[in-house]
Amino acid sequence: MYSVPVKIVGGEGKPEGKVEIKELPKHKKNEEIGLKKTYYGETIYVEQSDAATFGQDEEVSLYCSIFFISSHQT
Repeated sequence: MYSVPVKIVGGEGKPEGKVEIKELPKHKKNEEIGLKKTYYGETIYVEQSDAATFGQDEEVSLYCSIFFISSHQT
């Protein structure tokens, strides 16, 4: 399978043109497990076959509460 980049345009709290790295607990209820690096940016990668199903201006929701509006289909 091939992954393709999807650029997030607009949205609350989205880093503009950069990647933010935050250290968060690996498990919210058991912080003793340690920390993990979590990356926030304006580009996500999805499977090409999934991206092909995005319609014009369609709201798309992904696992982990990621939501976006598809601006065009390629």
